[in-house]
Amino acid sequence: MKGKLEEHFIDKDKLNFEKREYLSGLFDFYGPLLKDKNRIIFEKYIIEDYGISEIAHETGDSRQAVYEVIRRVQTRLIKYEDKLKLFNRFTEEQDKIAKIRELMNSMELPENKKEMAQIFELLDELEKE
Repeated sequence: MKGKLEEHFIDKDKLNFEKREYLSGLFDFYGPLLKDKNRIIFEKYIIEDYGISEIAHETGDSRQAVYEVIRRVQTRLIKYEDKLKLFNRFTEEQDKIAKIRELMNSMELPENKKEMAQIFELLDELEKE
């Protein structure tokens, strides 16, 4: 467990774009499960791009306390995803919808225009969910 989680941990105030995007996605799915204060701190860090010092100043906490909250939240979000796989399923579904849309656009069969329009409408609905 230690090795898998460790690769996601923050390194002071630096977090590459890929990890930030991943954690942001996890936060979208599992953020409501967090305590209010932890959710606010993590949102400021990952979504609003605040630094640890800025968050500490706003919340009145020490930089170390803010860092520890971010670390704990990050670990918790990753554990939720490891167990539930909701974010992974969502991204896989979005990829499949995009592939279906791409394949359908390449078909361009005039005799099936009405059916194609209905399929595209359904895909639009699925993407919104």
